[in-house]
Amino acid sequence: MHRHYGKARSSVWRQAPCWVLLALCALRAIAADIDALPDAQRDALDPVELNWAAMVPSLSGLAPLGSHAATLSQLSSWRAAAAAGELTEANAATWMATNKVDRNTLIRALDAIPLAHPMDEVYLPICAALYSDIGPDINGYLQFPRTARIAMATYLGALERPQDARQLLESVPVDEPRRMGMDLYHVANELMDWRRKSYDLAIWAFKRGATLRGPADKAFVCLHIGQACWKLYKQGDPSAYGEQLAPWAEEALTLPGSEARWGYAIPALVDAYYLSGQTDKAVERGLHHLKRLREHLVPPSAVGQAHYMVARYVAASGDVKQAADLYRTAIRHCPGQSWAQLAQAELLRLAEKHEEIGQFRLIEPELLRVAPERLVLLLGDDGSAKATVVCDGNATLEITKVTTDVDGLSVTQGEAKVVDTGRKLMVRIVKRCEIGVVLPEGVTPAKGQLVLHTNDPSRSVVVVPVMPATASPALGDAPQGAPAAAQ
Repeated sequence: MHRHYGKARSSVWRQAPCWVLLALCALRAIAADIDALPDAQRDALDPVELNWAAMVPSLSGLAPLGSHAATLSQLSSWRAAAAAGELTEANAATWMATNKVDRNTLIRALDAIPLAHPMDEVYLPICAALYSDIGPDINGYLQFPRTARIAMATYLGALERPQDARQLLESVPVDEPRRMGMDLYHVANELMDWRRKSYDLAIWAFKRGATLRGPADKAFVCLHIGQACWKLYKQGDPSAYGEQLAPWAEEALTLPGSEARWGYAIPALVDAYYLSGQTDKAVERGLHHLKRLREHLVPPSAVGQAHYMVARYVAASGDVKQAADLYRTAIRHCPGQSWAQLAQAELLRLAEKHEEIGQFRLIEPELLRVAPERLVLLLGDDGSAKATVVCDGNATLEITKVTTDVDGLSVTQGEAKVVDTGRKLMVRIVKRCEIGVVLPEGVTPAKGQLVLHTNDPSRSVVVVPVMPATASPALGDAPQGAPAAAQ
């Protein structure tokens, strides 16, 4: 939701204004309820939920719609031109001049675009046209209205002018700290995820935004700062972890009110020490903060995530018994979540080499999906038929045996792998096993069965019907070949 919510916001204004106004009233009511909460309860909300409260002031800036009707109409026509390839960042100045669009019109249009990540598709052409008109002097942008100024600062960051961008952002009055903090998150995410420029500026924006929003956010943005540090690390700058992330995370973990987000801060901290070459300190500080978890009311998912991440470095240091204990703690605290699945997978790997770790299978095996549900054998140009059956399960699932009654059909079971089928913060982990099926040249496809034997007590035997392409499978049957990844 985080990544795509900006698109949803910008598309709202392409719909009928009547329902937009009704939705805006509802959003204002939600935001009022959230803002009325005590700080402790509000900080315990998920940052994605808090987008609703931060989003309303930006939307309110466009109301009443009547006063912005002409601007919104222009934006709609510019979006159409951009979608058709007629308006681009490269030709924006010429295109706007040809269409007799003046500077003030461009500024009003930029101010009417809600801040989001990714930004609206016409954001880049508008900023490019303004930059061509006004030039590099930062003073030319200091009088822009609020939203336009923030958007223009983001563009300057994309042009690798981080100091000017920061000066422009610092010139924006902070009337509503939590709203300004969310807007700075938009800047940071736009630069880090979509423009892939000015990572140091993105780190500053994350930190500044979190400072405005409170202790829980200071712990939460450790995750995002770590992502920016990783991009700098890959560019050959390993210093960001030790200089930018480690001190920030250490401080965030001392702040009252940050406990709900320790699941983000502790993993980021141990990563920072490890990737800055301080493996011993990663283990020592990680274990120190895990001990502090027991002294505070921390959500189970955060406990599981933190224990899993610290356990990885403890195992790398050679203390496999303690690592196993940490993995078991992660599994116990969030048994139905991705961190438990990852911890279980690592615990199984440890057990293969270290029998002394004790109990290593904590999660009941579960087969989640077999695809396709029917296997259609279609002969290729070389006269053979090839297909793949994918079995997805949890970390302890095993495909113990695969048999078939189709003459000439050979079956090969691949090595099971733990895969991430989610996106960004919404992670879903499964254990995937691919089974290759080959009917060699000269063998006539025939009907039959592929029988999968598993250690899932509720689905110990799964039958996949096999049929030749000429058998005309029912509508909706998956064709032969590897299916798409699980959603």
